[in-house]
Amino acid sequence: MTILWLILGFILLIALIIGFNLWRVRQPIPYPTPDSLIIPTHTHFIPIDGVVNFRDVGGFITHDGKMVKQGKIYRGASLSYITPTGKEALLALQPRLICDLRSAEEVANDPDPTFESVQNINIGMATEGDKAKRLWLLLFRPKKLNTLLHTLYVDVILEENAPAMRDAMRLFLDEGQLPMVIHCTAGKDRTGVLVALILALVGVDEEAIVADYTQSNYFYAHYEQIAHQLLRKIAFLGLNSANLFPILVAHPDTMRVVFTYLRTEYGGVAGYAEKRLGFGVNDVEKLKNILLE
Repeated sequence: MTILWLILGFILLIALIIGFNLWRVRQPIPYPTPDSLIIPTHTHFIPIDGVVNFRDVGGFITHDGKMVKQGKIYRGASLSYITPTGKEALLALQPRLICDLRSAEEVANDPDPTFESVQNINIGMATEGDKAKRLWLLLFRPKKLNTLLHTLYVDVILEENAPAMRDAMRLFLDEGQLPMVIHCTAGKDRTGVLVALILALVGVDEEAIVADYTQSNYFYAHYEQIAHQLLRKIAFLGLNSANLFPILVAHPDTMRVVFTYLRTEYGGVAGYAEKRLGFGVNDVEKLKNILLE
């Protein structure tokens, strides 16, 4: 009987701990507003019906006074729900290649539509990671979510997906592939890191790249709506999309962490490109010749 009471007491203790943490995760954490994290910059958004966060990567000024050409590289979120009107607008940009950075699972669930005379290449970067760990953090350590994207960008996108990053970087060395559209699901994480590397290699200031990264916050409401739909699957936990703010937002410090990591581990972006991606000095010079004016 004593053992039974011990077991029941243990179960009750676990239930109380879980209940307390569920109550705590429902309490609002005083996050900043997404708009307050947007750093003003020249970013040129292009309206493509059915696609969010679509913009021209060009227009940045480099350290030596040159400018990244416009109309060469476009970035955006998923193309899966593009409308006929959106298709017309995208084709008007005359892209030759669409580079889809989503994982094989994401592509299978929401494939890109076909575009006449436009090649589509899937260079999958899996970012699902440890879903159980994310749920654990959300339930029991919600404040730890603030650094989850730091880990995702550094450990997963830059390191685990280095082979995919290498293949994607090589596409920019073929001028015949431009104009090019790069996209992932939100157009913020995988696309954001790839574009940051490209801009840094051609000589754009880090803080200008950080500012460009924060422009994704204009579409925070869209990301939150998608998160709300996903959370319905675990509605019994009483979570809401506001709990996922640190994952959904494009915080400037997240991109700064990327640059700090690359300086610490590789001496900078060029060092990472050469040592980890095999993208050497000659490749960087060729990239500059293609993208700068």
